Order: sequence, then structure tokens, then C-alpha cells
Amino acid sequence: MTAGLLASLRAIVGETSLLHDPPTAGRKALSPTRRNVAPKKINEDIVMPVSRLPKLVRDLQQLSEQYNIKIVNCGRAGNGNLHTNLLLGPNDPQQCHNAEQCLDAVFSLALKLIGTISGEHRVGIKNARFYWTRNRPGDA
Repeated sequence: MTAGLLASLRAIVGETSLLHDPPTAGRKALSPTRRNVAPKKINEDIVMPVSRLPKLVRDLQQLSEQYNIKIVNCGRAGNGNLHTNLLLGPNDPQQCHNAEQCLDAVFSLALKLIGTISGEHRVGIKNARFYWTRNRPGDA
């Protein structure tokens, strides 16, 4: 995590009492900070057994380094639902290409860890082919 993002998160936590605000207050406060790091985000949700979250976060850090894409996660660790955000500059063709490859790797990782690639956001264009990897018609 970059020093600037970490400082911004500390400022948000210092200004927002997450104990008294609605559960979504932290996530809503994080959104403008993400825009300061990178103007574009690819936001997907993955869900996984809570016991596998530590490995997921470690492996996401490795993907971030491998593809040179900042990844920020927020969500509900208590039920394993994470919003995985790939942050990038939209005017950098190489970074956009890396982000697509990184997103594929994120979906593959989620499935490898016995998670799912669809929680609140449903199945969409980006994750449809991965969805059918796990959920083939006729599977019980």
C-alpha cells in the first residue's frame, strides 16, 4: 500500500467513527481516496470461506506486484464478501492490458480457493466465462 493511500485511510478512520456510523460508512469514505490514487477502477466482488481470506489477501498482494496494478479490497470479512478494486490510469494502454490479465488471475484465484466470483454484483461480462468454469449447466 502506498504511503499516500495509507495516510488517507488514517485520516478517514480518524474523522469517521465506524462504530457509530452505518456499516457502509467506511467503504463510502474510501471511494474518494481511491480516486486520488488512480482515476479508474475495475470493481468486482468475490466471496470466499472466511478461513481462506488471509491467503486470498496475501495472494492478491502478489498479483498486484506481478501485474503492477494497485489492488484495494473492502467488504465484509465476517461473511467473506470482498469488493476487489483494481486501480489504474485509463490513459495507459499497458496498464489497461495488465489490468485485464490481473482480473483474470483474481477470478482464477477465487475459484482456486473454493470461493465464488459473484456475490452482490451478479455475473457480468467480465466474469461470465469464469462463472461457467465452476457452474456448468447440469451441475448439482
